[in-house]
Amino acid sequence: MKKLSQNLGRWTAAIAVVGVALAPIGASAATDTTSVEATVASVISVSSNPTVAISVTPTAAGTEATGTDTVTVDSNDADGYNLTLENDATLTMAGSQGGTLAKTAGTFATPAALGTNSWGYRLSGFAAGTFAGVEDLAQNIRSTTTTASAEATSVTYGVKVNTSVPAGVYTDTVTYTATVK
Repeated sequence: MKKLSQNLGRWTAAIAVVGVALAPIGASAATDTTSVEATVASVISVSSNPTVAISVTPTAAGTEATGTDTVTVDSNDADGYNLTLENDATLTMAGSQGGTLAKTAGTFATPAALGTNSWGYRLSGFAAGTFAGVEDLAQNIRSTTTTASAEATSVTYGVKVNTSVPAGVYTDTVTYTATVK
């Protein structure tokens, strides 16, 4: 009996060792995922020349002269942007000697030749020699449907003066606004 007991003990020990060896020790691997999400903000910038200088020598019948501004827009907005142009409330160019130049009668929808002693702007889509008066309400002058990288728009300003206009420097301020869609 003693031998049976010893053999039984050995077999129990052997089975226990095999059982421990075959038993799972723990999970061998576990996984999980994370989504990395970056939100890129929509940005836009607009720049133009600080001054458009136009020199003109008037004649009795009136002389026209022009100068061009380059308006540059950068935007990462996939829907594009609108570019507007507007004037301050005066709608005239004030002269250093007291004279004024009125906005020309042409409009964005119907540009026309500059009237004598007036000023205005023209875009590449206008018919040759035609201008629009700069309004005190924002006029959309360009609309895009994609992003813009240093996208330039040329705006040509013109004056037509005769000898009744006092000599001097005539100035006015226009504002360009670029807005994402």
